[in-house]
Amino acid sequence: TDRNYWVHYRMAVVNQRHPERTVWKESSICTKTWNNSVLQFMRVSEMLEPEAGFLHKDSMVFSCEVLDCCPWFELGDMEGPAAAAAAA
Repeated sequence: TDRNYWVHYRMAVVNQRHPERTVWKESSICTKTWNNSVLQFMRVSEMLEPEAGFLHKDSMVFSCEVLDCCPWFELGDMEGPAAAAAAA
């Protein structure tokens, strides 16, 4: 099946030297209609500064947490009493 889901998530650029400085951003997408949007964390030059703590031994750590996920229904997908109520 070709189901559509609404997904609420958060992503991070992990500060390996100072974990309290880890940068988190939240967003949400619908899996059928996602648009390849890009979360803007910070400038790459800032992440690559040795003193910043994000780059360690030529590696960076990114984290993603799914906060919520549920089916996403279009009105045309509904059947029965729910469809009739939505159309009224």
